[in-house]
Amino acid sequence: MKRTVVYSGSFNPVHNGHVSIAEYLIANRLADEVWLVVSPRNPFKAAAGLAPEQDRLAMAGLAARSSRYPDRIRSCDIELGLPRPSYTIDTLHALSARHPGREFVLLIGADNLGRLDRWKSSDVLLRDYPVWVYPREGYTPTAIPEQVQLLADAPLLDFAATDIRRMLSRGASPESHLPAAVWAYIQTHCLYGIRR
Repeated sequence: MKRTVVYSGSFNPVHNGHVSIAEYLIANRLADEVWLVVSPRNPFKAAAGLAPEQDRLAMAGLAARSSRYPDRIRSCDIELGLPRPSYTIDTLHALSARHPGREFVLLIGADNLGRLDRWKSSDVLLRDYPVWVYPREGYTPTAIPEQVQLLADAPLLDFAATDIRRMLSRGASPESHLPAAVWAYIQTHCLYGIRR
């Protein structure tokens, strides 16, 4: 049974930090595959500033293909076809129904762990799926449920997609934080306020 890590997010835009965590999971043999599941809209976040979902999906695909493991890291569009807003438990159940030969593991950032109890059917999620947590700058997890595993050795995400959008709004280049193909896509498609 293939262990498949569900790395869900807005990926607005996907950046080198996302890719490094996915690569870490493969390199350390924690996962057979990592799927970057693009969320149309996180129920806890405002929709303002979101690039179109098809653009975010395309960028996630470019990031996956430019990773060190292009055959084992991929983008996934399942949430784009599910009812809105996206709820992780619904996504996991849909994935399990479509891919019965896989073991799905949910990957979240430490910033999400403190509010996991506010997620839809979080008790069912923790009962039915392993949850792995990667470190985030400024977040020290406490009161960790026993079903949750901390990936203390995973790369630290010391910047976020918000930082990249902020850089772009100031006219600064976020090129060093993005896979080259993603940066080229943002410029070509004039996303996040870029003009030709």
